[in-house]
Amino acid sequence: MHDDAVFHEDELDDWHETTGVSTDRARITAQTEVDLLLAIDHLDHATRGVYADWLEENGQLERAEYVRLQDLLVAANGFERLVVVDRCRELAANQDLAWRVLVARPRILNCWRDSGCPGDWGSLAPTGLAAVRYCITCGTCVHYCADERDRERYDERVEPLVIDILSGIRDSEPTVNVSVPQDTEGDEDGTTFDDSIPPWRR
Repeated sequence: MHDDAVFHEDELDDWHETTGVSTDRARITAQTEVDLLLAIDHLDHATRGVYADWLEENGQLERAEYVRLQDLLVAANGFERLVVVDRCRELAANQDLAWRVLVARPRILNCWRDSGCPGDWGSLAPTGLAAVRYCITCGTCVHYCADERDRERYDERVEPLVIDILSGIRDSEPTVNVSVPQDTEGDEDGTTFDDSIPPWRR
């Protein structure tokens, strides 16, 4: 999956024709990018900076900028966030979805916790599926939604999700509000709740 997200044989041939760099050398360079992508640690975001620096050094300036702006988005709010999001959309339009899934850091929506949430896609542990990551805090999976149809599917089940920047949906828009009763309270039949368990698993 990672190889396909980064390069294809025809792209290597095009690289050779336009730059004069041998196809073998282009393949080695592309494999280095794959290795750096795999080395990105969701618990150590400094590894993202290493990848961004490598992209810049190898002439992939838009990708490098996109990776760095994703890190800015995590803390940005208000007008600053709008500016960064607009620039990210411009850059994302030139990058394929598979790559964006690997490096993006959109906000997690439909999280039922008031505190302790990792907050963004890039802070979640990878799984065997590119569009699914695991939240160690909640012990549940988070889904990457590429469009409105994806979002509606997980909204209906009130499951945690993130939204791709080119989906046409703002991640600041409200989704389903998850109200979690305290474990000292119960419903009408006397059932009590454990707030460490996601609503959809009760």
